[in-house]
Amino acid sequence: IAVVLFVFGPLACALLHSYLKSPLHTARSYKPKTDRGFNHANINRSNVCKASITADETDNSGILSKIRSFLFPWTKKSVSSKSTTGISKPIESPSNAVLVLGATGKTGFKVVKKLLDSNRNVVVLARNETKAVELFSNLKGAKQLLKLISDVDVRQLGAMSSDDLKKKNVFEGVSQLVSCLGPDFSSSPAAASTSEEIDYKATTEVIQQFSAAVTSTSLQDTEKTLVNFSSPVRNLSQWSRLDDVLMGGSSSSKWKEVSWGDEGSTFCRWSGQLVTQGGGFCGSVVRSLPFDSQGFDGISITLRGDGNRFKFRLKPDDVGSQRSEFQYQAVFDTIPQRWMTVHLPFESFVSVRRNDVDYSAPQVNKGIAGGRMISLGLVFSRFDFNELPNPRCSPGAFQLDVASIGLYRSVRPSFVLVSSAGTERINRLSTPEQRQRDVPIVQLNPQGILNWKYKGEEALRLSGLPYTVIRATGLVTSPPAAPADSSNTSSNSNTALFSTVRRLEAHQGDTIAGRITRDELANLVAAALESPHSQGTTFEVRRDETESGKLSSPSEPNNWGGLAANGEEQDLDILFRGLVKDSDRVAASSWRRLPPFPIARDPPPPVTPERVQQILNDPRVQAQQTRERSTSNDSNT
Repeated sequence: IAVVLFVFGPLACALLHSYLKSPLHTARSYKPKTDRGFNHANINRSNVCKASITADETDNSGILSKIRSFLFPWTKKSVSSKSTTGISKPIESPSNAVLVLGATGKTGFKVVKKLLDSNRNVVVLARNETKAVELFSNLKGAKQLLKLISDVDVRQLGAMSSDDLKKKNVFEGVSQLVSCLGPDFSSSPAAASTSEEIDYKATTEVIQQFSAAVTSTSLQDTEKTLVNFSSPVRNLSQWSRLDDVLMGGSSSSKWKEVSWGDEGSTFCRWSGQLVTQGGGFCGSVVRSLPFDSQGFDGISITLRGDGNRFKFRLKPDDVGSQRSEFQYQAVFDTIPQRWMTVHLPFESFVSVRRNDVDYSAPQVNKGIAGGRMISLGLVFSRFDFNELPNPRCSPGAFQLDVASIGLYRSVRPSFVLVSSAGTERINRLSTPEQRQRDVPIVQLNPQGILNWKYKGEEALRLSGLPYTVIRATGLVTSPPAAPADSSNTSSNSNTALFSTVRRLEAHQGDTIAGRITRDELANLVAAALESPHSQGTTFEVRRDETESGKLSSPSEPNNWGGLAANGEEQDLDILFRGLVKDSDRVAASSWRRLPPFPIARDPPPPVTPERVQQILNDPRVQAQQTRERSTSNDSNT
């Protein structure tokens, strides 16, 4: 018996071990490392995986696993006491997802967290699966919304064929991409990377791969027709008159069909007589035309006017509420005898009761009715608002030709690049003397990082993709609250400073310095993905650390770009609206002219060790280092 056990025992054990590792045993419980996703079946929030999950670590509670653990104790992996489950099932294909590069970095992690909090599907590429699982497993929404693709090095994306990318499902279901990439100055040769490798070469390769993969529909504006006056059925009977005869005036208006040249089409003309004595207005409304504006940016009208200023009217579906007597109006100007398409953003609509403005009203599509509308119409009045005169009103005969009325949605940025302040200004400097007079980071420029980041920006601006480039000023991590009995005055003051909600400031032309926390930057990135106003812009951002920059004052009316109801949330879309498009930086029509982008230059020679020490002795640098030590922060992007 002893001889039989000695001869055949190891063979039987080896066969059993091979079976436990085979696809027959594990196919139902795991997916290969090449593409693992998080969903409700992947991660149990109370049992968080703290090590790389492989086939050997699945189904540890079964009798076969107990036998394996007894016979092959060396195969047991080291996992934390919490680790009992892990990635065991591939996520279903995501839709409208955001691919985040550099997600395991300090800034990238904050961006992923914010996107999950916003209920966005997120795809993450990770070179180190263990680190990614440790980072993301506990995040709210990770098991439903997060897909992890491991064993992918962003530095190798350029060498991957389209077939390889499809096998990895890198861009599957991805409509937008956020790059928080940055070089790793680690002492480990395997992990270390240079700014040229990451900020320029890898970024350029990602742009090219994403450009080839993204669908054309996500790169275009979309529209939905509500009223089509060029169709065979125009239903003019549903339009009701709302002229000032209701108030004792004598103005009048009507609709009629009009032939449109030799094209065989038709449009409809709203015309009449505006009499200023009495009410002094004409109106026409469709009282019942329910539609949902959710997901759209505003109203589009294809029209031909006579040079007058008109108004478009919207009525939210809030019948029965205290606001049932209110309507929203937006003004638009016309050019005599010229066809044009007018876009009226929802934020341009003003809440009025008769002609009096309600300054406390929410935005037209953000009230209790949400995006649900019940009625629309047109107004021509001698008044703008609050009985102030309409500056483009010619009393008497008027006419407005209308071909269509609809909803529009402007394209959002497909690619958001997190870059750094200083990238543009260093490329404007032509002599070492100019560089020595600039801010410390421009003088140091380690590894030529500002030059390489600027080259990555230029690749994106020239790619044809809808984009946003966000140049962060000095990055800090929001510190935890200091203990109440802490005697470290410096630490307490910095904790209070970075824990306070601050208003963000956006500038263009790369002329500012400052700081911003990673949480604030992540909020800005998430907002930029959703805003049409951020598309096509490059800007620098910093937090307002003055006393007036605190977001703790009473709430301002939302309809005018104020704060949210809690008084602690900045409307970042207002910030984006104030930006100049990159294509308009030098245009004469631009409200704020900016210098042209400089030529992308190779990095200048590195500064000498002696000069480095002189720069580090700069009081500004010393003060920053003191702040970083007191809050245990670092400046790695």
